Amino acid sequence: LEFEGRLPEQLGLCQDGGNLNGATRFNGNIGALAFTESLPASLPYVLTEPRDVLITEPMGGLDILSALYHGATNIVTTHSSPLVLDAMKTVLGPFSGHLYENHVTSFEEQARSFLLRTHMAFDIIQVPLADSSRAVSSGLYGLSEEYSLTVEAFETYLGSLKSEGFLTITQYL
Repeated sequence: LEFEGRLPEQLGLCQDGGNLNGATRFNGNIGALAFTESLPASLPYVLTEPRDVLITEPMGGLDILSALYHGATNIVTTHSSPLVLDAMKTVLGPFSGHLYENHVTSFEEQARSFLLRTHMAFDIIQVPLADSSRAVSSGLYGLSEEYSLTVEAFETYLGSLKSEGFLTITQYL
């Protein structure tokens, strides 16, 4: 609510008719991403100077843009849905500045599986908001499990952080 500049254009990206997310127009101008400083997910970037960042299920890539703006040099993403990754690389590629081809290393697998098989350690592991507020407000979360938020998932995330690393998770209240 504090950002007073102009926000970049976004296109809606849905998965299975839900989980609305935005793909942000990006032309390579890092300065145009200043709005990301005002997002809650930017807090760890203010507290540390991250080099290695893992973003799970980044959908339209807003968290990737935030990592780029804040100087992350090695951005890794995991995607449980190859269709979203394919859409961002093809149909939305030109709109998003080919974000997934030019700025990140992407893996088509669940974050926990990736972390259990890799030897990489991260300054920041980000689990972004992936569900729509409609599912939260309707009470649907009480009927489904979320494997990215289990005790085992947290143990895996924390075990994959560098000693001064940050785990950030964005969820609706």
